[in-house]
Amino acid sequence: MGISNAEKQRRFRARNLGSGGSYERLTAVIPIATKRQLERLASHYSCTLAGMIGMLVHERTLSLLNSLSEVEQEEFYSETPVHQRRESDQSLCDTNNCCDCNDKS
Repeated sequence: MGISNAEKQRRFRARNLGSGGSYERLTAVIPIATKRQLERLASHYSCTLAGMIGMLVHERTLSLLNSLSEVEQEEFYSETPVHQRRESDQSLCDTNNCCDCNDKS
């Protein structure tokens, strides 16, 4: 008899998640419309949702880095969180209106 799906999943997690693994778990609550858009993009590019998120983050990171000076790039990769480096209390999402993460509706 082959191994059960639960055992396959347990082995995958032991192999890939946590210390020494190449993946971390991400749990998020996002608007339904955003999830549908993500699903459509993933389907279009023939990849998983996780793969699509990775692709989007990679593209956005490259775009941002290309717009930053060398000093700003060093700050981007520094260990200090952005909110501690900035003088303003206002997040970038608030100032750029780049997403609806502060939308409480």
